[in-house]
Amino acid sequence: MKKLLLGLFVSSLVFGSMLIGKEGIEVYNKARDRALIVKCMAEEKAEFSDFASVTDYDSESPVMHFSAEQKQAARAELEKQLPKEMHNQIDEFLKQMESVKIDKQKLYTYCIDNKPVAFIRMLMVQGVGMISELAVVKEYRRKGIAGKLLKQAVAELKKLKVVAIVAQVSSTNAIAQKLYTKVGFVKQGVKEGRIGYVLQLAPVAPAK
Repeated sequence: MKKLLLGLFVSSLVFGSMLIGKEGIEVYNKARDRALIVKCMAEEKAEFSDFASVTDYDSESPVMHFSAEQKQAARAELEKQLPKEMHNQIDEFLKQMESVKIDKQKLYTYCIDNKPVAFIRMLMVQGVGMISELAVVKEYRRKGIAGKLLKQAVAELKKLKVVAIVAQVSSTNAIAQKLYTKVGFVKQGVKEGRIGYVLQLAPVAPAK
């Protein structure tokens, strides 16, 4: 009788867990998650930052390439900021922008019943962490999923001993702005409709 009751109890737990469903953060799996990324990029392409120029999602250390438009914008900005006698150095600097080796890349997805519904992508370049992309499928938004993924990414980047974590958010995305602020990011300014955020993790050296 006891064995029968125990068996029924275990069965009820298993069946109950099937009804409730499993959900949580998972490490990126190409076969399972690639379609999610394509879908999110189609839905919210404008929400992704300039860091999204990294097209290789499957390597731990991809190379970040800069488009001709990005280099042209950088040239215009440098010409504004630098004195004329230094303009002859801009070409050399832009050559270095041809490609940047990323020290570390990691992606996480949020799955419900093994179905990916959100993802976050983080990068580390020269000791600085970047939240490159954070997206949730429309029907699963406002359920706290983005916050869970962002906290996971921040925790992982802290383990890598980055000095700061940077991110960019659309100036029209009030929900994302609130999320980054809640996690501890500080607004750094607005440029071309995007707000820069920084989470400083190491003391900033005083200017000499």
